[in-house]
Amino acid sequence: MRNVLSRSNLKYFVYEEREELNSDQTTRRLKFSKDMQKYNWTNVIFSDEKTFWLGTGEHKGWQDPKNRQVRHVKRHPKKLHVWAAIGSRFKCKLYFFQQNLEQELYRKILRSRLPPTYAPDCPSNQRQNWVFLQDNDPKHKAKETMRLLKLLAPNRIEDYPANSPDFNVMEDIWSYLDRMVQRSKIKNISSLKKKLTAAWNELEWDYVRSSVNSMPNRMVQCIKRKGGRTDY
Repeated sequence: MRNVLSRSNLKYFVYEEREELNSDQTTRRLKFSKDMQKYNWTNVIFSDEKTFWLGTGEHKGWQDPKNRQVRHVKRHPKKLHVWAAIGSRFKCKLYFFQQNLEQELYRKILRSRLPPTYAPDCPSNQRQNWVFLQDNDPKHKAKETMRLLKLLAPNRIEDYPANSPDFNVMEDIWSYLDRMVQRSKIKNISSLKKKLTAAWNELEWDYVRSSVNSMPNRMVQCIKRKGGRTDY
């Protein structure tokens, strides 16, 4: 049976878990995709938060069955939250925090990180024309936060559909940063910050732009699937 599966190019993986879309979310995703199908994503900066845990690393490796390797982990590892934003032409400095994200902290992050810096090849006449994108987390949509965004980021994509990480380029960048972290044996928060900062600063613009350039395809795929999940 294994030989048959192998010849069919199948591999044994853990099932990916994704939050199920409800009918309202599917409808909003479909409308968003139709509205944004021909949108120029070049000046958009995609923002998001992610948590990194100490002690994460490679979970698999080639081993001698008679001499299995042991990777020691802590029961309650320390964690680091990170806010970031990036696009084809723009980039924000990472913001690290360890407390729970709440409205006032989020506004503090926006004040300290917006406006973004721009890529060396960003045309001079486009350096102020960035467009801000965030998801629909309640902390992001609070009244005071929206007032602040009117001042800091008047150009925004405001109808971003809920439960749509596949429409956010930052998810691709998080995956890249996570791979960089897992390759290192990081033992403390300070080292984790340094590793993330270095990986962020060394991130190739071509890598980011390839993700941004896939946005039209994401819209088309969502339309074909009537608002369903894309492969991104």
